[in-house]
Amino acid sequence: MSMFADAKTVNDAPAKKKADKKAEFTIPGLANYARVTAAIETLSTMAAALKADVNRVAMDTFVTLGGKTGIRPENFRGVEVVGNNRATSSMELRLRGGGSPVSIEEKKILDTAKIPTTREVAIQAMFGFNQKYTNNIELLGKIEAALKPVLSAEVMEDLIVKQEERSKDVVTKESVDEVFKLLALATEKLSTAKSATAKAAAKAEHEHVLTLLRMVTVQAVKPSTDEDIGAVMAAIVPMVMPKPVEVTDKVGA
Repeated sequence: MSMFADAKTVNDAPAKKKADKKAEFTIPGLANYARVTAAIETLSTMAAALKADVNRVAMDTFVTLGGKTGIRPENFRGVEVVGNNRATSSMELRLRGGGSPVSIEEKKILDTAKIPTTREVAIQAMFGFNQKYTNNIELLGKIEAALKPVLSAEVMEDLIVKQEERSKDVVTKESVDEVFKLLALATEKLSTAKSATAKAAAKAEHEHVLTLLRMVTVQAVKPSTDEDIGAVMAAIVPMVMPKPVEVTDKVGA
């Protein structure tokens, strides 16, 4: 064995954490900016949770209305009055847009349920001249002269390049319409099932249709309040900073 084959592997020394030696300067307004940023992060988390709850109730409403008619319900306005505050929001169930194409797995599920989708071409398949030749005026002149047999085999080999088609599967209005037809059927089965077995099967079918509905639609909520910012902040503070529970020690217990 050579000395190189028997050489021991040297492990890298652990990287030392660099000390923060940056110079510090007072920046007026930084403290308040940091406070507002921290508040925004906390409120964003709360808003996401509240939005999920609102969307859940709104979807239940769409499902109830659509389950009765088998037709996609109209968008509606949500309202809640708390004290002197009247909050409103348009509650919308929109077609899933082309910017969110159907995945391969979703396509299989939709196809199995016979929910139509359409294939949308993002980039057309085409042939084109290799870009490295586009500034060759002499060569382009020869091409313009009806591609006379004067080009070398080397040039002809890669003069033309091919661009493959790129396409995606997207849902359509018909996709949503078909899902609501299935929803009406599933709702009817769920309401008329008698035996425990039939009820379980109907419930599973209904849940599957709801999965299909979530695949072909997206929800949109645009809330507004008639309170001024002072009232809004007064209402939010207790939500962010709930009062601590007072614990009284029992004497002589």
